[in-house]
Amino acid sequence: MSFFGETFGRESKLSSQRWLLQILFKRGVSWVFRLASPMSTPGIRNIGIIAHVDAGKTTLSEQILLHGGVIRQAGRVDEGMSTMDFLRQEQLRGITIRSGVASFRWADCQVNFIDTPGHIDFSLEVERSLRVLDGAIAVFCGVRGVEPRTRAVWALAEHFGIPRIGWINKLDMPGADFAGTVLEIEDAFGMAVVPVDWPVVKDGVVVGAVDLVEWTAREIREHQSRKLGAIPEQWLEFAGPARERLLDEASRDDEVLMGQIIAGEVDPRALERAIARACGQRRILPVTGGAALRGWNTRTVLDSAVRYLPAPMPPAALESHPGAGLIFQVGQGDQENPMRVTRVFAGEFRRGDQVRSASSEQCREILSLHRVFADDLQEVEVALAGEIVAMDLSGQWQIGDTLLAVEGEVVRFEADHQARLVLEVALEAESDTDHVALRGALSRLAQEDGALLWHEESGTGRPVIRGQGELQLEIALDMLRELTDARFKSSTPHVRRRERLNAGAGPASERGEWPGQWMEIQAEVTERADGVSVVWEGDVPPGVKFACEAAIQEAMGHGLAGKAGIESGGWKLKLLGGSEVLPAGLAKKIMDHLAAQLIRQAGVVVEVPAVQVSIQTPEEAVGAILAALQTRGIQIQAVDTQRNGTEIRAFSPLEPLLGCATLFRSLSKGQAQLSLEPGGWVAASA
Repeated sequence: MSFFGETFGRESKLSSQRWLLQILFKRGVSWVFRLASPMSTPGIRNIGIIAHVDAGKTTLSEQILLHGGVIRQAGRVDEGMSTMDFLRQEQLRGITIRSGVASFRWADCQVNFIDTPGHIDFSLEVERSLRVLDGAIAVFCGVRGVEPRTRAVWALAEHFGIPRIGWINKLDMPGADFAGTVLEIEDAFGMAVVPVDWPVVKDGVVVGAVDLVEWTAREIREHQSRKLGAIPEQWLEFAGPARERLLDEASRDDEVLMGQIIAGEVDPRALERAIARACGQRRILPVTGGAALRGWNTRTVLDSAVRYLPAPMPPAALESHPGAGLIFQVGQGDQENPMRVTRVFAGEFRRGDQVRSASSEQCREILSLHRVFADDLQEVEVALAGEIVAMDLSGQWQIGDTLLAVEGEVVRFEADHQARLVLEVALEAESDTDHVALRGALSRLAQEDGALLWHEESGTGRPVIRGQGELQLEIALDMLRELTDARFKSSTPHVRRRERLNAGAGPASERGEWPGQWMEIQAEVTERADGVSVVWEGDVPPGVKFACEAAIQEAMGHGLAGKAGIESGGWKLKLLGGSEVLPAGLAKKIMDHLAAQLIRQAGVVVEVPAVQVSIQTPEEAVGAILAALQTRGIQIQAVDTQRNGTEIRAFSPLEPLLGCATLFRSLSKGQAQLSLEPGGWVAASA
C-alpha cells in the first residue's frame, strides 16, 4: 500500500502528493512512525547505503522506497527522476549531493532509511550520515568489484563500528560475477562474506534465487517471483557449497545451531538469529545480489536489513544521559527557522524542553517535534533514544551541532572538520546591493550544507567559500546562482595553505604602563593538534580576558610567513599584577606585542594539503595517464592489474591534481575514475 494515494505521473506536472514527498525528502523532514511500545526501540532500523560512486546506491534506494510503499514508481538516475535526489543539481548531474531521509514499515519494523553521497567531495556528508546509522548496506558493483571509494567508506563504517550487509549489484551487465565479487570482498576486507540468498543468472537475466537460510528456491520473472517445490538440481551445484559455508560461519559461536546441524534439522529462525549475532559483531557480511535498475531480487536487501542489522542501542557511555542527539540535516522549507533533522542517541526530548548545543551555554527551546504519518505531518510530544525526528528549535543551529538536554554532560558527536576544507573560491559582487544579497545566499547555503564554510577577506571584504573539492565548489556556485539574483564573479579554485607552529615558546612576560595605571601579563604558547585554546591561571577581570584573547586570535589569524593564518596552538596566560584599575585597552596593547613576539620565537612551517590518489583506468590508457602524472611531479606508488582494468596509486600534494579528473577522462575516452582521499598536510615546497 502506498503512503501517497495516487501514482506519480512522470509525464504530467508533479502532483500535490509528489510535491510533498520531495519537500519532505530534501527539506529536513524524515518519515517516522509511532512505535507499539514508546519505551522500546527493538522495532527500529536506522540504515543507510554506502558505496563507490556509480555502484548503484541511488538506484537501489529507489527500489527500497518502492518496496517500502513510499513511492509507486521507481525513478531513474539517468533521467534525473530519482526520488531522493530532489535538488536540481542532483537531477542535472545524476549524483547524490545531500543525504536524503525516508521512513517506512517493513516486516513489523520501522525503517529509517538514509541515502548518502558517494563522491569524495561529499565525504563529510557521508561521515555525518554514518554517525546516525546503526547498520549499513554496502553496495558493490558486480562488474567492477571492490573499488577505491568502497574501501574508504568501508573503513569509515569500521571506525564507527557499524555492522553491514552486502548487495552485489549490476548482475545484468556483461562481465558481472556474483561469486567472484564475494571472494574479492572477502580478500579486500578480511571478513567472512556469506551469501544468504544466491541469485541465479542466465544470459544476463536473474531467473531465480536460492534462499540459503530457508533452503528454498524461487523462480523470478521481472518483478514477480514464484516459490518452487524443490531446489532445481543444477542450482544445487553452487547453492549446496554456499549453504555449507553459511552454516559453518554462523555456527562458530552458537552451540544450539551447531547441535541442529549435527542432527540434520536446522531451524531457519535459529540460523537467522546466529547470522544476526555474527553480523552485529562485524564477524561476517551477509550478502545478496541482483540488478537494482531492473528491480531483480531487490526485496532481499530489505529482508536482510531487518533480519540481520541491529536495532538502535544507546552508547554505553550515555546510558544515563538525559538527552543527546546530532543534527544531521537542516531543511530548506522555512528560511528563517528551518526544521532540524536529529538522531536521538540517548535519553529523550520533549516539546518545550530547554536544550543547548555542545559548543554553547545558551539555552534554547524545542518548539515542536514532528513525525510523518501517511502524507500528513504529525506533531508529537516526545522523541526517544534511537529515533530520527524533525525539530523546530529556537535560536541558531548548524548541521553537525550536538543537541543536549541542559542538565546533561557535554558530549560531541562530530569533530571540527575545518582542516579538511582545503579548496577556496573567492567571489566578487558587481555592486553593494549584490554584495548584500550574496552574503544572505551564502549564509543560507552554509546552513544547508555542513561541509561548506564562508568568510570575508579582512583586506578586500570579498566573500570566500571553502570546501573539500572542485566538484563540490562548482555545485555550490551553481546553487548560489539558484538562490539569488545577485551578480557576481568567481575565481578559479585554489588550494588553501596553512601555517603551523614549529615549536613552543615562552613563558615570557611584558609590563605596560599608562598614566597612573600598569599591568604585567605572562604568556606561553605550545603546539596543538586542532584549534586555538586559551587557558588562564587565576582570576582575571572579564575585560582583560576578552582583550587578551582577541589579541591572540588576531595574531594567529595574521600568521607569520604571510601565507595563511595559524589554525592551532595552545596558549597559557597569567595576570602577574597591576594597578587598581586594569584597562582592557592596555591589556590589548600588551598582548598584541607579546603574542607576536612568542609566534616569532616559535616559528612556523607552511603546509599544503596532500591526498592519497587512486586512478582506475582501462589498460590502454595507463601509459598516457602515467606520463601526465610524471609531468606534474607526482610520485607513483603502485600500478596493479585488476579484474576490470588497472589501478594507479600515488601520494601527492593536492595542487598538481586540480583539473586532473577531466584530463584523465579525456585520456581514457571517459572511462578513467580519479579518487582522492585526504592524506593530511605536508610542508610546502615553496
